[in-house]
Amino acid sequence: MKKPMAMAVFLLFCAALPPAFTWADTPTDPMAAPAAFKPHWGFELGLNSSGTPGDNGGGGAANDLSFTATRELSDSGSFFSLSAMGGSQKVEGYTAKYGSLSANGGLGLGFFQPSLSLSAQTGEESLFATTAGLNLGFQIFDDISIGVNFTGGFSSHKTPLPLLLPGAPDVEVEVDGKNWGGGLSFIWATSEIFSLTLSGQNSNEITYQLKFKGPKVDLTVPLNQSSVIPSTSLGFNWAFVKDFALNGSVQRSAEFEPAGTSYSPSLGEVVNNDTATTLYFSGYSIGLTFNFE
Repeated sequence: MKKPMAMAVFLLFCAALPPAFTWADTPTDPMAAPAAFKPHWGFELGLNSSGTPGDNGGGGAANDLSFTATRELSDSGSFFSLSAMGGSQKVEGYTAKYGSLSANGGLGLGFFQPSLSLSAQTGEESLFATTAGLNLGFQIFDDISIGVNFTGGFSSHKTPLPLLLPGAPDVEVEVDGKNWGGGLSFIWATSEIFSLTLSGQNSNEITYQLKFKGPKVDLTVPLNQSSVIPSTSLGFNWAFVKDFALNGSVQRSAEFEPAGTSYSPSLGEVVNNDTATTLYFSGYSIGLTFNFE
């Protein structure tokens, strides 16, 4: 009689359990093997504002909205992602709208984590730019990593000639340039929700030709004017609440401009210098991201 009574008590206990209860809710064996990794998608929405105000006035500025979809391929850190961005930035003294698409991919090879990025941008003022980047990441300790990066690309935009030379004929000028650079970054994850990044970068912006077009003008002028821009920055990322993160940075840079006509990326416009000139800028950026699956 004891066995039927025990079975009846067990059935009554099961019937009294809440509907949402399952036996999977019971504590798991701490010695059990962890669940196998499954590739999955992650998504991110971001808002960002940045600028490089000059010590003597001027400077670039940008505001944008971005969406990124990332496919996590392995628990070692291999991934690929696709991003779309839209916003506004300063081009020849005007605020021009733009959009961009980019693709990124990386491998998790233990302490070595290389990644490659490609992007294309188009917008008002006939703005068009392409950029490729290579980053070599090294996980030195659990909380410290360094990265060595290389970038290069081409850019083009148009502007009325009177903006460059007041009183000049109403002719449109296409400014074509190329750029390359490299840098080093140091990342310290002080906790699970906060990290600091210290980086240095050196960029070379080369204006290689100007194209003049008008009713009676179709002229291409070769150039080789190079602006060198060394910079340092200190940034942070703070996951202050679940799925949300605040990020920002401060930057200090100098732009060494040659004598003659060249495009200044820091000012966001073509400049004419009688002699070689050095400009100084203090940059900033602030952004908010939302992550979801």
